Amino acid sequence: MTKREALLSFVIVSGILVASCATAPRRPSELGPPTSGGAAPPPTQTPAPAQPSKSAVTSGAESSAPKASAQDNLVQKGKIAVTEAFYEETLTDVRKLIATLNTIIADEDYNSWLTYLTPQYVQNFSDPKTLAELSNMPLLQKEGIELHSLRDYFLNVVVPSRSDARVDDVDFLSKNHVRAIAIINGQRYILYDLRYQEGSWKIGVP
Repeated sequence: MTKREALLSFVIVSGILVASCATAPRRPSELGPPTSGGAAPPPTQTPAPAQPSKSAVTSGAESSAPKASAQDNLVQKGKIAVTEAFYEETLTDVRKLIATLNTIIADEDYNSWLTYLTPQYVQNFSDPKTLAELSNMPLLQKEGIELHSLRDYFLNVVVPSRSDARVDDVDFLSKNHVRAIAIINGQRYILYDLRYQEGSWKIGVP
């Protein structure tokens, strides 16, 4: 296993979500009607569950959303069902934005990376306690890495593991909260927790 592969596994297993997107995608307005029991959201530190079968309903969290027109097919994606057009558009936009972010990370452009983060993410990964816990994990100890700041985290974890990140799918927790999925050796892993805030996608914490 290469160092990058090891760091990628570390990021997945530890639930560290280290990508984001900032350009606002178009937001189709139609979601499916509510349901009495949507699928539970996938865990953040384990392989994501197998893709649910198609459904024409959404979870109760989207009960106020307008009904889709008859010609719109619905697909169950994560916790809610969305129209195929909404799903495809969101997936395309996330992929484009992650490609842009990959360039920022490859250039080690810390200041630009900061603009892609929610305040909650910045607070969490600036916390000395969080950084100390991460520094004590075997992989970072093996590499002799100690994290003392968000910049340390960016340079020592994000840069080695995320400069060529690839998104294969997206799961919806709501129309403004998605998790980007990578499929590795047939397993679905949650790589990014994305929140649509103030007209743009940003990295959140689960």
